[in-house]
Amino acid sequence: MSSSDQTPADCEVDAFIAGWKVGALTVEVLTSVVGVVGSGLSLWCLLSCKRIQEGMKLQLFLFFSLLFLTNLVAMPGAAVAELWAVQCRQVSAAVQMALVGFYTIVATMERNAFALMAAYRWVAVCWPHKYKILSLRVVVALLNGFVLGGVVILWLTVFLEQDLDTIDVSNPSVYKMGRELYFGILLTPMISALVAYVAVIVVITYRKQFVGVQEGGRPSMREQVSFAVGILIVTNLLLDLPHIIVHLLGIPSWDLSFILIHVIYRLHFALDPFIFIGANLHYRRKVLLLAFPRCSLLRTSTSGVSNVSRTSAGVVASPASRHTFDDAGSPV
Repeated sequence: MSSSDQTPADCEVDAFIAGWKVGALTVEVLTSVVGVVGSGLSLWCLLSCKRIQEGMKLQLFLFFSLLFLTNLVAMPGAAVAELWAVQCRQVSAAVQMALVGFYTIVATMERNAFALMAAYRWVAVCWPHKYKILSLRVVVALLNGFVLGGVVILWLTVFLEQDLDTIDVSNPSVYKMGRELYFGILLTPMISALVAYVAVIVVITYRKQFVGVQEGGRPSMREQVSFAVGILIVTNLLLDLPHIIVHLLGIPSWDLSFILIHVIYRLHFALDPFIFIGANLHYRRKVLLLAFPRCSLLRTSTSGVSNVSRTSAGVVASPASRHTFDDAGSPV
């Protein structure tokens, strides 16, 4: 299959690649099912939680809503369109572009929402007083609306300008201006998230070792959420890098490396929700209680956590503890 063989009449099926793509589709469908469950549970935990700061809650809710949409509709649709292309199915190029385009837009929105969360963690650590203003619900909503709305407009502009008879529809990075968008709204957010996370680690380490700020007792809800976001940042950076490289190199969608790297990259759509839940003690026990409601051990341990939380709240309220800090750098 060559780059010019894009029309149904000229397309030739490579049985080896087609077989790999069928296997990839199976894995991606399973990933979608797991991702729908995980992102749904994450949204349920956030909606039922009253102790998380409103701005952070809105950011996380938006992030997991995009993950839910990706797993439920966008990723399966794009995976099927990619299989059609490899198998030379007689399917309208406009339909294929609609499926691939919807996935590309939603996935890019999710990446940018994620980068904004990393930037917010950075601001919370370095400028906690400014963070209080930036984390107001209206500010978070406006900032996310501006960034994510810009992503939608940019991609729609690119999709509407393409000649569907001359391009690899399954690979938007080879579209006219497609690679530039991958640089601008995928690579740049990834680098920004990396820089923000490194800055957070450096500042927190400095405070603990040289300023004498120490954490004691059970981690607070904000600490657990921040820790979970930190793990998400590291995991996503590891999975993002090969994916970005494939697109920036312009590797065609029927290449085996393109297929395999996308299978690996798309695992994060299912992993992220469970990493978030697993890194948060309160959410983890909440989900376990939902799965095993008759487990007395879980109910006992949950009651113990509630008692400790109430005790901790009393300690924090005392004058002697008013200057302690959480891992976001904000006074508790």
